[in-house]
Amino acid sequence: VLMYILIGGYPPFYDEDTAVLYEQIKNGRFDFHDEQWASISMEAKDLIMKLLTVDPSSRIDAGLARKHAWLMGDDDWLRERDLHRTIGELKRFQARKKFKAAAKAVIATHRMKYSFRGLASAKLEERFEHHYELMQELGQGALSVVKCASHRETGRRYAVKVVQKSQLHLEDQEALLAEAKLMQELDHPNIVKLHGLFDERNAYYLVMDLIEGGELFDRIVAKESYNEKEARDLIRVLLDTLKYIHGLNIAHRD
Repeated sequence: VLMYILIGGYPPFYDEDTAVLYEQIKNGRFDFHDEQWASISMEAKDLIMKLLTVDPSSRIDAGLARKHAWLMGDDDWLRERDLHRTIGELKRFQARKKFKAAAKAVIATHRMKYSFRGLASAKLEERFEHHYELMQELGQGALSVVKCASHRETGRRYAVKVVQKSQLHLEDQEALLAEAKLMQELDHPNIVKLHGLFDERNAYYLVMDLIEGGELFDRIVAKESYNEKEARDLIRVLLDTLKYIHGLNIAHRD
């Protein structure tokens, strides 16, 4: 889906009616519209079709996708395939519905039940404010606010997700702690690192890498030129990351 958006500028599945949208997704119904896709390489379309195959037994995995001809092809050939139309489509897509960042969280492919008492136990016994000073707000979610924080000893800055317990049901707490446990186990240059979890009386504080590069799609629409090679370089990073988490039996389901 991300590859389709990065190249075409809009999602492969879309409908204002949620029920119709889900039917499109379940049946894998999508098109390469001539106006946007006529100049796109056949190799790119072939890889998208192989990745958007509904039957998992027939769908290629991240490892095989990484070896596809589109990802292994000549740089100059793809650089010549201009995607200026994609920038315009992305601007319209962004205006219609703000695209959420792809790497927000990872959760298990199966329902997870853990005892979380041992999670980050050294941190749970300490107070967040003893180690960090909260600074400006970076963003808000449905159940949390993300703020910048400075480590009192080193001065290093982090992003801290502050989740008020009063807003959480028991299942919400389980999901949050499951996410935290998974994030602690991940060590990859393209995945946000969780450096600590503080369980305080009124809130959870999740201390994570501060990512300051901005939203990927915002950066693309700000470009004056864009081509298939640049799109391919982004897809290669995504596939390498997916191959890593899939090797740990983890799926990104945002």
